Amino acid sequence: MTQTKKFGANRVSLKQGQKNFIEFGACEKEMIKNVRQPTKDEQREENWKPIELQ
Repeated sequence: MTQTKKFGANRVSLKQGQKNFIEFGACEKEMIKNVRQPTKDEQREENWKPIELQ
């Protein structure tokens, strides 16, 4: 699977979706209305980082 190409039902690549989520909290700006704040049990793992392409 590729992280830089969009295909199928995905309108943005995984890499772009992660970048967008960091920047404005959703995979795409028009999806912000569908996003909620995480619960205490859904916190990001402290070692999480966006994918990096080699």
